[in-house]
Amino acid sequence: MNRPSRALLLSGVMLAAIGSQACAPATSSEATQPEDARCRHAFACAEVDGKVYLFGGLTPEHHEPRPMVAVFDIDTTNWSEAGEDPLPRVMHAGAALNGLIYVAGGLLDDGSTTGRVLQFDTSTLTWAEVAPLSVARNRHAMAVLDGKVYVSGGMIEEPETGGVRNTASVERYDPARNAWESVAPLPSARHALALVAYENHLYAIGGYGDAEGIGVLVESYDPETDTWRGERPLQAPRAFFGAAVARGAIWCIAGRLDREGTIEVFDPDGGSRLMEPRLGSRNRFGVAADEDKIVWFGGESDTETGLPKYPCLGYRFADDLYIAKGWDD
Repeated sequence: MNRPSRALLLSGVMLAAIGSQACAPATSSEATQPEDARCRHAFACAEVDGKVYLFGGLTPEHHEPRPMVAVFDIDTTNWSEAGEDPLPRVMHAGAALNGLIYVAGGLLDDGSTTGRVLQFDTSTLTWAEVAPLSVARNRHAMAVLDGKVYVSGGMIEEPETGGVRNTASVERYDPARNAWESVAPLPSARHALALVAYENHLYAIGGYGDAEGIGVLVESYDPETDTWRGERPLQAPRAFFGAAVARGAIWCIAGRLDREGTIEVFDPDGGSRLMEPRLGSRNRFGVAADEDKIVWFGGESDTETGLPKYPCLGYRFADDLYIAKGWDD
């Protein structure tokens, strides 16, 4: 099959059309690009010191959670490995605090929802189990604010009916006490949302829910008052999308409700803008930012193969340059 063979740099233009992609086994020359990681979606991830650690998730060839912990270097856009996850899962979430990554909730290989929380030490590449969530959930979001780890929304099981439903539950973890506590719930129950910390507040953005307009919904949480309030909505609806804080704004990227792959730069204190080019469908992927650029990687798409056109895309702030990395790079 035809695959892009080089990195492309673009500025304000659409990406060139390419052929279909395959996720072939890595060769020795691709040792820093594990195919298992680049083809992965529905994983949890978190960034520590310029490296993003990926846990669990699925690939087109593997329909059970992947055990390999993959590491994505934001600067080089290369991949490496960091051992195995003792509890592989999907539809979970992760957040980093003081060099430790907390991986919480999700779906296990048997389809059940778990509330277990594991802690990964990025300096020793070792695992420890900490207190479980009060409410087991999947398809939720996590973020860190003021030295605490927050988990919001998601889907929970209903034992009485055997079904699942959206939840508005929000929990906060205190590492010093190894304990979770419930805080004010989301005003709107939802899953597939993003949660980011911005200027001493949490922002719950987009997702799927039971009410109309959830995909553009933005709600902010004030930990001082333990209250949520509605904010200006997004221009484009999003779910299973990527979000990161960079250059004084919240960058919201692609997602299942946005098949064109737009980027919306959302400033809670000002306006928002949609950026060009539109880089193709992508959902259930990872995103991270440093001082120079924002990058997004992995995920699935509406293409014939179910893979995004490029395993890694990015935007470099200083020179307004889009970066696309091909499958053979």
